[in-house]
Amino acid sequence: MTDHQILRKTHELTMVASAYRIKHSEEQIIKLIVAGFTGILKGWWDNYLNSENRMYITTCVKTEDNTQIPLMVETLVTAIIHNFIGDPKNFYERTSMLLHNLKFMSMVLTREDCREPY
Repeated sequence: MTDHQILRKTHELTMVASAYRIKHSEEQIIKLIVAGFTGILKGWWDNYLNSENRMYITTCVKTEDNTQIPLMVETLVTAIIHNFIGDPKNFYERTSMLLHNLKFMSMVLTREDCREPY
């Protein structure tokens, strides 16, 4: 998969988790998502990550004002991005530049004189 496809899949995982949150706990959601892994992602989870890494992902919480906020899905998505893409900042900078260029081109092409040299 390309970097963009991996990011799209992680976005889909996040959307699925949001839908599951209506009826399931965060612990159940992470188990459902991991149970659905296939191919390289399953091999990554089963073979590449050690039990300590898997435990960290499946139990990650943030404490704020004496309240624990589960971060399992977010931690899983971040781990996938870092392991398969690397530093996501590089990808976001490239995407930002491409979107800026696309915006410029759309402004040029909507002008009536867009065929004229500039």
